[in-house]
Order: sequence, then C-alpha cells, then structure tokens
Amino acid sequence: MKNLNTIITIGRQFGSGGKEIGTRLAEDLGVKLYDKEMLDIAAKESGICQELFETHDEKPTNSFLYSLVMDTYSGGNYTSAPFLDMPLNHKVFLAQFESIKKIADRESCVMVGRCADYALA
Repeated sequence: MKNLNTIITIGRQFGSGGKEIGTRLAEDLGVKLYDKEMLDIAAKESGICQELFETHDEKPTNSFLYSLVMDTYSGGNYTSAPFLDMPLNHKVFLAQFESIKKIADRESCVMVGRCADYALA
C-alpha cells in the first residue's frame, strides 16, 4: 500500500507573499517547506550544474511543451537518447519535475513555486 502524503503547492508571483504563507503553513502543519531547496535536490539527482537551474528557474512553460517533453521522456533516465537530445532548458525542466515528484512520494510538505502544482497534476 502506498503512503498518502499531504502535499500543498503554492504558486506565486513576485510580491505575492507565497514564501511567507508557505513558511507559516509548513510550521503550523509540522512539515517541511520546499522552495529553492528543490533546485538543489534536482541538481544533485540529475548531475546538471546547479547554476543552470538558477538560470532557468521558474521560466514560463506552457502545457503543450510540458506534454510534448513528457511524451518523449523515459521517466528519470538521464542517459536515455530522448533526454540527451533535448535542449538544456527542457532537461532542467524535467529534472526539476522529477525531483518534485520524488519529494511528494517521500513525505508530506509544502512546496512554494517551481511549478510544483503542474508537476503533481
């Protein structure tokens, strides 16, 4: 039987207070808050340089791009031919999505930004 974790995602825009709301909510619920830490985790798991994640952080991506990339991607295999042939920004995007999914499978938490709501949809 799979664990059912409670995952709360908070989308945000500059000045919206998403980080502060997420911090308070995580404290009240007694769970971990993930924000920029998700970039560190994705960089470590994928082997892609962390600076590249920061450069491509929260760039707008439409759902067509997401579905196109996900259709050609073979779930977490960073050495597969489809992954190796992708543009760098797609690789960063996928690595971040994979890390978000792994965190959600592992524990209850609050995730701020990083398109976590799309990754877990």
